[in-house]
Amino acid sequence: MPAMVVREFAEWLSERGGRLVAGATPPALDRSVEGVARPRRFIPRELDALDAHDVVFATADAFTDEAVISLDALVSNLAENGAALVVSGLPPRETAKDLAPYATADALAFPLFALPSGVDAGTLLRQLADAVATRQVVAERESREAQAAVARARRQDD
Repeated sequence: MPAMVVREFAEWLSERGGRLVAGATPPALDRSVEGVARPRRFIPRELDALDAHDVVFATADAFTDEAVISLDALVSNLAENGAALVVSGLPPRETAKDLAPYATADALAFPLFALPSGVDAGTLLRQLADAVATRQVVAERESREAQAAVARARRQDD
């Protein structure tokens, strides 16, 4: 049961300075968000370690010409099972030197978000993890209450 969907995450992130820059079409906006993957160096053999439905955070400076994996390749890889990618310091499409990540995200309906580089990613990550956890607890409680109501109704019908 998803705690949050990308559409809700987009609203949550926009309140904190982020914006959806590519892949803003269904079914991308209806993917579930169930966890947060902390920023790291992306190495192709470690991409399988990312859980499905994670919001993955990265910094734009991790995708230099010397990087092991390009931003476009990361988008392609994560599109298979990821919920979304947030890149701190990602330039707007209009001023980007490389449009491939944006085009790939659009083609694969993969939500790609940009976050201003001045935003404190650590605080943002904690806030998102707390928001997802809180929503999961509420969703689980509501599910249990609905199951109990159905069980009571069945007993009354008997």
